[in-house]
Amino acid sequence: MDENNETYENNEVTKVDYFKCLGLMFVSGVLFFLIPDDVGIIGWILFAVGTFLLVIGVFKIASIMHKPENMPASVIWFAVFVIAAVYIQICGFTYLYNTGGTAKGIIIATLALCMSLGLLIFSFDENNKKLYNVTVALSIVICALLLGFALYLNVRDGFSDASVYVGTMLLIEFLVIGEFALTSLKKIFGKKQK
Repeated sequence: MDENNETYENNEVTKVDYFKCLGLMFVSGVLFFLIPDDVGIIGWILFAVGTFLLVIGVFKIASIMHKPENMPASVIWFAVFVIAAVYIQICGFTYLYNTGGTAKGIIIATLALCMSLGLLIFSFDENNKKLYNVTVALSIVICALLLGFALYLNVRDGFSDASVYVGTMLLIEFLVIGEFALTSLKKIFGKKQK
């Protein structure tokens, strides 16, 4: 078993490996697109298979990618993943809002939320102190924006079904990122006091 693991680790990652991962994610995207608005049994089967392929593709590509060690490359790496996470989330929430809160819309938005949070977690590097502090500061700003937008959207739309669904998603993300920011601030100030 150990020999197999060592052999796997020593194998060089090729473009084919990346294309396989991207292929799995593409197929999962197609399956999500095929989910009917009323979902039903077929919809849930498509959702389950699509999620399975997506998780494999994402975790596989994450395992073969190596985080850069120098600062300029780390900043670019972090920026790319943050932009990708924001884009995916905006697409998911926009779809949910436009559907008026259908079951399919909620599924897509939830997956988009999980994907974006996963990308943010993967881009995070606690060993890089400068980037760590930037991440904490950015998390605080994001929390303020999430809470503000959730309130604005619901007040503007008179707490319509679509705005309530999106607002709830935003509040969930607010709690997740807020917990990270609060824990990180405690660590930073705890080290300074010592």
